[in-house]
Amino acid sequence: MHLSEGILPLKQIVLSSSLAIPFVVDSYRKYKSSVKSANKDSKKPFFTMAIAMCFAVTLLPIPVPVAGASSHMCATPVLSLILGARIMPFSVMAILLLQAVFFAHGGITTLGANVLTLGVVGPFVTLLTLKTLRCCKTSGAVAIAIACFLGSISVYFADSLILSWSLAHKQAFTETFKVVSLGFLPVQVPLSLLEAVLSSSVVVYLSKFREDFVPSSIFKMLYGEKLLTQTTAK
Repeated sequence: MHLSEGILPLKQIVLSSSLAIPFVVDSYRKYKSSVKSANKDSKKPFFTMAIAMCFAVTLLPIPVPVAGASSHMCATPVLSLILGARIMPFSVMAILLLQAVFFAHGGITTLGANVLTLGVVGPFVTLLTLKTLRCCKTSGAVAIAIACFLGSISVYFADSLILSWSLAHKQAFTETFKVVSLGFLPVQVPLSLLEAVLSSSVVVYLSKFREDFVPSSIFKMLYGEKLLTQTTAK
């Protein structure tokens, strides 16, 4: 979900934008170095397609029959595993800005808040979850699916927190958060489960046929140290 134009009061707009700026600046530096690296390694088409996929996925509404509503997947959890979490805030900001200007999806005043939820919270929750599961020796494909599920659902809980905060002057924060979260769950849980399965399948597929597109840490999770060493040797 994108927080729409006019939904946040001025104080929240200024604070959320101020919080997002350091992440975007750091991400822009990482983005430039990643583009240079992609050019050198002939990965630029893949890099470009990954960002384009994020644009399409976050714009495309998917109906959820059990809830009688539609919403969209996030895409940033799986991209944070493939491209890195640090690159996501700047990429997400560019995507959200285009969507707000040309498709009235999201908003300019809510751009900072949406970058925080979709470009910061989702990716970093995904990576932290994956690191935790790796320590617990959870199966690679399962760990990726769980990490992407929690990364996706965390975006919507972050949206719920921001919405509850913006309405705190009208209703108690905890009460609003409970109502908004319960309203999101029937729609977002099925979509997050679908996203988890698709994300894990994409990473596994890439690791089998284009392992050079997958970070070595992810490849190691899926296939172990020995196979990683053999692949590197080749």
